[in-house]
Amino acid sequence: MSNCDLILFRAKALAIANNLTALTCTATMGDLTSLEELISEFIKSGELDNNVIQILWERFAMKIQGTTAAESRGAIILLSMASG
Repeated sequence: MSNCDLILFRAKALAIANNLTALTCTATMGDLTSLEELISEFIKSGELDNNVIQILWERFAMKIQGTTAAESRGAIILLSMASG
């Protein structure tokens, strides 16, 4: 696998993590319940892979430049959903 491939995988994972995190920022409790089911299905089907999980950990730890506190909270919410 080339460096270009790795960069593309990371960019795709970052886009997925960004979109999922954005959903958590304004979600109601009902929305979060539905999102939890969706995340569970994504994990089971392999559509949410380790690259996305890694990005979510980095976002939670605020290792990604520009991460806000709300995004960090959203990432840990998603990580807890992914853990089942």
